[in-house]
Amino acid sequence: MNERIKELAEQAGAEFYADTILVNGKDADDLMRKFAELIVRECINVASNAKSLEAAAMIKQRFGIENEIE
Repeated sequence: MNERIKELAEQAGAEFYADTILVNGKDADDLMRKFAELIVRECINVASNAKSLEAAAMIKQRFGIENEIE
């Protein structure tokens, strides 16, 4: 998992046991990973629509998103 996404998840109250994300003591790994990716993709889309391709590329690099913008 990207370290910045992990830091943000911890700030939101998630806990980590090994590489598993726990929310309220329950395994929320897949949910949190997908949620984080969707938020990052939305930021990339906003930057792209604003004609700021450099900003979109920086967001993708920062959060480790490899796929093309949807």
